[in-house]
Amino acid sequence: MKKTGYTLILILAAALFSCNSSKKRDNAASSTADSLSITQIKYAKGFKVKDCANYKLVDVTDPSGESDMVYKYALLERGTDGKEIPAGYEIIETPVPIS
Repeated sequence: MKKTGYTLILILAAALFSCNSSKKRDNAASSTADSLSITQIKYAKGFKVKDCANYKLVDVTDPSGESDMVYKYALLERGTDGKEIPAGYEIIETPVPIS
């Protein structure tokens, strides 16, 4: 189960950091460093992404609603400080090294 969870997070991280749209850039430009910007995902369901200054908060849920379980991940830029990340989030440094 853990291996599947990490694989899902790697796929999400790759999708989030590799895709740039003009709407996403406009949202990032209009937000301040202290405020959160929620990324609008068009086709995928079951997760929310909150874009912060040097990290992204990803909440993964069951899109069918059969489970109340929420997995919380903080995608932190490698080499930056993550002191402001809320408690309860598992920190994943990005980019994720290939091993």
